[in-house]
Amino acid sequence: MQKMLSYVRRAVDHYHMIEDGDRIAVGVSGGKDSLALLVALAKLRAFYPKKFEVVAITLEMGYAEMDFSPVGALCDELDVEYIRIPTQIGPIIFNIRKEENPCALCAKMRRGALHEAAKAAGCKKVALGHHFDDVVETYMLSLFYEGRISCFQPVTYLDRTGITLIRPLLYTPEYYVRSFAARHELPIVHNPCRGRQHQAAGDQGPAQKPGTVHTRPARAHLRCDPTISAQRLGARPHPHAQASTQITQMAAAVSNRLRLFLFLLNFLCVFHSFMAY
Repeated sequence: MQKMLSYVRRAVDHYHMIEDGDRIAVGVSGGKDSLALLVALAKLRAFYPKKFEVVAITLEMGYAEMDFSPVGALCDELDVEYIRIPTQIGPIIFNIRKEENPCALCAKMRRGALHEAAKAAGCKKVALGHHFDDVVETYMLSLFYEGRISCFQPVTYLDRTGITLIRPLLYTPEYYVRSFAARHELPIVHNPCRGRQHQAAGDQGPAQKPGTVHTRPARAHLRCDPTISAQRLGARPHPHAQASTQITQMAAAVSNRLRLFLFLLNFLCVFHSFMAY
């Protein structure tokens, strides 16, 4: 517990996440991250110099098999107010809209419902359970898929809703969150969402038959090789074509090494500035 509180307090102090008199809503989904954050903030509340309140908010997704009563018992043990908001987000996405890629819409709907519930509970700050591994993954995804260096902010003010998002687990590695949840026997609630199965399958199209393997052709197969046509015809490849292919391969190898070097350099610079802050 002491190590978890040191991670959380370090992030809270560095980014001034908590002010005196704050009423903070913790979005509790039932996973290890949100439950670990709830316990850490509840314990930090006892000795932190700035007095604040903690409220746990759970959005029920409309799945009858999700039982949050153990989470309620944990909140009673921590002396934390627990609010459960019933929604039909799951059936709307999968049964009514029948979304093929449901995660983006689901996240948007859950985010809006959580903010409204926090405002109704008198909370102006919402604590989210993003940990250090999420920071690295978001940075990597932004770099590879968007071509820019970007990541979420430790503290984000939403001017449309008046809500401030804070991420107290910012310095906490995922492996420690996992061990913390197991060591303290946190009541993790299984999420039966079909979107998680969709992500695990990695298939953007119709569901596959059991036992089948969906593969994507290698990018090398899509490149034009001027020696292929001659080889298929049984003729000897032209020397200029062979030289062109060798030059192309060498240039690609140099380009890949250069990209890797620049990527590592950018990552080290951002990591150093992040930790120095």
